[in-house]
Amino acid sequence: MRRLFLMTTMVLTPLTAYAKEGQKAEGLRDIKGPFSLPAPLWPKLLLVAVFLAAVAAGIYYFWRRRQARPQTDIPASQRALQQLTALQVEKGDSLEEIRRRFVRLDEILRRYVEERFSIRAPEMTTPEFLQFLRTTPALRETDQSALRKFLPISELVKFARHQPAPEEVKEGFDAVQSFIEKTKEPDGEQ
Repeated sequence: MRRLFLMTTMVLTPLTAYAKEGQKAEGLRDIKGPFSLPAPLWPKLLLVAVFLAAVAAGIYYFWRRRQARPQTDIPASQRALQQLTALQVEKGDSLEEIRRRFVRLDEILRRYVEERFSIRAPEMTTPEFLQFLRTTPALRETDQSALRKFLPISELVKFARHQPAPEEVKEGFDAVQSFIEKTKEPDGEQ
Protein backbone atom coordinates (compact mmCIF):
# COMPACT_ATOMS: atom_id res chain seq x y z
CA MET A 1 0.00 0.00 0.00
CA ARG A 2 1.37 3.38 -1.00
CA ARG A 3 0.93 6.50 1.02
CA LEU A 4 0.64 9.88 -0.58
CA PHE A 5 1.16 13.18 1.20
CA LEU A 6 -0.16 16.54 0.12
CA MET A 7 1.74 19.57 1.19
CA THR A 8 0.20 23.05 1.19
CA THR A 9 1.17 26.38 2.53
CA MET A 10 -0.44 27.73 5.63
CA VAL A 11 -3.15 30.34 5.00
CA LEU A 12 -4.15 32.61 7.85
CA THR A 13 -7.66 34.02 7.74
CA PRO A 14 -8.50 36.96 9.94
CA LEU A 15 -11.76 36.57 11.94
CA THR A 16 -13.69 39.55 13.02
CA ALA A 17 -16.58 39.48 15.47
CA TYR A 18 -19.44 41.60 14.33
CA ALA A 19 -21.93 42.98 16.82
CA LYS A 20 -25.47 44.13 16.30
CA GLU A 21 -26.13 47.81 16.59
CA GLY A 22 -25.86 48.93 20.17
CA GLN A 23 -23.90 45.86 21.31
CA LYS A 24 -20.23 45.67 22.06
CA ALA A 25 -18.19 43.11 20.15
CA GLU A 26 -16.75 40.69 22.66
CA GLY A 27 -14.96 38.27 20.47
CA LEU A 28 -15.69 34.64 19.83
CA ARG A 29 -17.91 32.70 22.14
CA ASP A 30 -18.49 28.96 22.49
CA ILE A 31 -21.47 27.38 20.81
CA LYS A 32 -24.67 26.75 22.69
CA GLY A 33 -25.25 23.25 24.07
CA PRO A 34 -27.57 20.75 22.38
CA PHE A 35 -31.23 21.62 22.50
CA SER A 36 -33.14 19.02 24.52
CA LEU A 37 -36.50 18.00 23.19
CA PRO A 38 -39.35 17.48 25.66
CA ALA A 39 -40.11 13.87 26.56
CA PRO A 40 -42.76 12.36 24.28
CA LEU A 41 -46.24 12.43 25.73
CA TRP A 42 -47.56 9.16 24.27
CA PRO A 43 -45.94 6.77 26.84
CA LYS A 44 -47.60 8.67 29.67
CA LEU A 45 -50.94 8.68 27.87
CA LEU A 46 -50.61 4.96 27.18
CA LEU A 47 -49.90 4.27 30.86
CA VAL A 48 -52.93 6.31 31.92
CA ALA A 49 -55.11 4.52 29.33
CA VAL A 50 -53.99 1.08 30.57
CA PHE A 51 -54.65 2.10 34.16
CA LEU A 52 -58.13 3.41 33.32
CA ALA A 53 -58.91 0.26 31.33
CA ALA A 54 -57.86 -1.91 34.30
CA VAL A 55 -60.04 0.11 36.67
CA ALA A 56 -62.99 -0.09 34.26
CA ALA A 57 -62.49 -3.86 33.86
CA GLY A 58 -62.43 -4.30 37.65
CA ILE A 59 -65.59 -2.28 38.11
CA TYR A 60 -67.31 -4.22 35.32
CA TYR A 61 -66.19 -7.57 36.79
CA PHE A 62 -67.56 -6.78 40.26
CA TRP A 63 -70.75 -5.29 38.82
CA ARG A 64 -71.36 -8.46 36.73
CA ARG A 65 -70.73 -10.71 39.72
CA ARG A 66 -73.20 -8.74 41.74
CA GLN A 67 -75.76 -8.93 38.94
CA ALA A 68 -75.20 -12.68 38.54
CA ARG A 69 -76.46 -13.42 42.02
CA PRO A 70 -80.13 -14.24 42.05
CA GLN A 71 -82.19 -11.39 43.45
CA THR A 72 -85.42 -13.37 43.73
CA ASP A 73 -87.33 -14.48 46.77
CA ILE A 74 -87.29 -18.11 45.67
CA PRO A 75 -85.30 -20.23 48.14
CA ALA A 76 -82.11 -21.79 46.81
CA SER A 77 -83.43 -25.32 47.28
CA GLN A 78 -86.61 -24.63 45.34
CA ARG A 79 -84.67 -22.99 42.50
CA ALA A 80 -82.20 -25.91 42.38
CA LEU A 81 -85.01 -28.49 42.37
CA GLN A 82 -86.73 -26.62 39.50
CA GLN A 83 -83.50 -26.62 37.50
CA LEU A 84 -82.97 -30.30 38.31
CA THR A 85 -86.49 -31.20 37.15
CA ALA A 86 -85.97 -29.28 33.90
CA LEU A 87 -82.68 -31.11 33.36
CA GLN A 88 -84.28 -34.51 33.98
CA VAL A 89 -86.91 -33.81 31.33
CA GLU A 90 -84.25 -33.21 28.68
CA LYS A 91 -83.56 -36.18 26.48
CA GLY A 92 -80.40 -37.23 24.73
CA ASP A 93 -78.37 -40.40 24.74
CA SER A 94 -75.31 -39.23 22.84
CA LEU A 95 -72.03 -38.91 24.71
CA GLU A 96 -72.07 -35.13 24.28
CA GLU A 97 -75.63 -34.84 25.64
CA ILE A 98 -74.82 -37.00 28.66
CA ARG A 99 -71.62 -35.03 29.25
CA ARG A 100 -73.48 -31.72 28.97
CA ARG A 101 -76.15 -32.93 31.42
CA PHE A 102 -73.52 -34.08 33.91
CA VAL A 103 -71.76 -30.71 33.69
CA ARG A 104 -75.10 -28.95 34.21
CA LEU A 105 -75.95 -31.27 37.13
CA ASP A 106 -72.63 -30.48 38.80
CA GLU A 107 -73.24 -26.77 38.20
CA ILE A 108 -76.74 -26.95 39.78
CA LEU A 109 -75.27 -28.66 42.85
CA ARG A 110 -72.45 -26.16 43.25
CA ARG A 111 -74.71 -23.12 42.74
CA TYR A 112 -77.12 -24.51 45.33
CA VAL A 113 -74.31 -24.99 47.86
CA GLU A 114 -73.07 -21.46 47.10
CA GLU A 115 -76.50 -19.90 47.65
CA ARG A 116 -77.50 -22.08 50.59
CA PHE A 117 -74.26 -22.16 52.58
CA SER A 118 -72.52 -19.00 51.27
CA ILE A 119 -69.54 -20.97 50.04
CA ARG A 120 -67.84 -20.35 46.67
CA ALA A 121 -68.46 -23.93 45.54
CA PRO A 122 -68.40 -23.20 41.77
CA GLU A 123 -64.85 -21.91 42.12
CA MET A 124 -63.64 -24.89 44.18
CA THR A 125 -61.93 -27.96 42.81
CA THR A 126 -63.63 -31.27 43.52
CA PRO A 127 -61.18 -32.19 46.32
CA GLU A 128 -61.75 -28.77 47.94
CA PHE A 129 -65.50 -29.22 47.61
CA LEU A 130 -65.36 -32.69 49.17
CA GLN A 131 -63.22 -31.30 52.01
CA PHE A 132 -65.83 -28.60 52.57
CA LEU A 133 -68.54 -31.25 52.75
CA ARG A 134 -66.54 -33.18 55.35
CA THR A 135 -65.96 -30.14 57.55
CA THR A 136 -69.43 -28.60 57.42
CA PRO A 137 -71.27 -29.31 60.66
CA ALA A 138 -74.65 -28.63 59.04
CA LEU A 139 -74.27 -31.70 56.80
CA ARG A 140 -74.66 -35.19 58.11
CA GLU A 141 -72.54 -38.09 56.91
CA THR A 142 -75.54 -39.60 55.14
CA ASP A 143 -76.06 -36.33 53.22
CA GLN A 144 -72.46 -36.41 52.03
CA SER A 145 -71.97 -40.07 51.08
CA ALA A 146 -73.91 -40.00 47.79
CA LEU A 147 -72.15 -36.82 46.71
CA ARG A 148 -68.76 -38.41 47.38
CA LYS A 149 -69.66 -40.96 44.71
CA PHE A 150 -71.19 -38.46 42.28
CA LEU A 151 -68.51 -35.75 42.27
CA PRO A 152 -65.55 -37.93 41.14
CA ILE A 153 -67.67 -39.47 38.36
CA SER A 154 -68.81 -36.01 37.33
CA GLU A 155 -65.20 -34.89 37.16
CA LEU A 156 -64.30 -37.87 34.97
CA VAL A 157 -67.19 -37.09 32.64
CA LYS A 158 -66.28 -33.40 32.42
CA PHE A 159 -62.53 -33.69 32.01
CA ALA A 160 -61.63 -37.24 30.95
CA ARG A 161 -64.50 -37.92 28.51
CA HIS A 162 -65.69 -40.84 30.64
CA GLN A 163 -68.97 -42.30 29.41
CA PRO A 164 -71.10 -43.06 32.46
CA ALA A 165 -73.35 -46.07 32.60
CA PRO A 166 -77.11 -45.37 32.70
CA GLU A 167 -77.24 -46.36 36.37
CA GLU A 168 -74.46 -43.83 37.13
CA VAL A 169 -76.54 -41.13 35.47
CA LYS A 170 -79.60 -42.03 37.54
CA GLU A 171 -77.53 -42.27 40.74
CA GLY A 172 -76.06 -38.82 40.04
CA PHE A 173 -79.49 -37.23 39.64
CA ASP A 174 -80.79 -39.05 42.72
CA ALA A 175 -77.76 -38.04 44.81
CA VAL A 176 -78.06 -34.35 43.93
CA GLN A 177 -81.84 -34.33 44.41
CA SER A 178 -81.57 -36.14 47.75
CA PHE A 179 -78.83 -33.77 48.93
CA ILE A 180 -80.89 -30.70 48.04
CA GLU A 181 -84.02 -32.04 49.71
CA LYS A 182 -82.17 -33.02 52.90
CA THR A 183 -80.35 -29.72 53.21
CA LYS A 184 -83.07 -27.31 52.09
CA GLU A 185 -83.85 -24.23 54.11
CA PRO A 186 -86.24 -24.46 57.05
CA ASP A 187 -89.68 -23.01 56.29
CA GLY A 188 -88.97 -19.62 57.90
CA GLU A 189 -85.55 -19.13 56.25
CA GLN A 190 -84.91 -18.03 52.68
